Amino acid sequence: GEWSRASATVEEGHRGMTATILTGFRVLVVEDEWFIADDLAWHLETAGAIVLGPVPSVREALNILNTPDQLPDVASLDFNLLAGDTSIRIAEELDRLYIPFVFATGTPELIPVLYQMRPVCPKPVVSAAWLQALAEAMTIRPVGERAPHLAPK
Repeated sequence: GEWSRASATVEEGHRGMTATILTGFRVLVVEDEWFIADDLAWHLETAGAIVLGPVPSVREALNILNTPDQLPDVASLDFNLLAGDTSIRIAEELDRLYIPFVFATGTPELIPVLYQMRPVCPKPVVSAAWLQALAEAMTIRPVGERAPHLAPK
């Protein structure tokens, strides 16, 4: 299908040049269906992002989040994972680390009330809208709260 790349113009220095909104950002992708995971990773790479994963399970996602120099800037979570598991424990850990995330799921109605205000991209995911949601999630961090790994040195 036709895919329009989400992009934002860089104002300073490079007038007229266009940089994608996710260039250089680290994005954790949690998705248990390989074909979808591969597709999402491709869209992220095309948009200039650094892909962490994709990983299909809570354990693998938490392993990444427990590695300080591997932390993502933002994450995309499938809600229903393998063996009846969900991504709630991942969402809790992301919250603890002040890392924003969006849900990319076919079952948004199953997301607990606590997380229903988070951005949701229903499956099948529209790539441009998903990329935009990831970029916007990074801009709506609560005032004064900065992810520990992004804090000034």
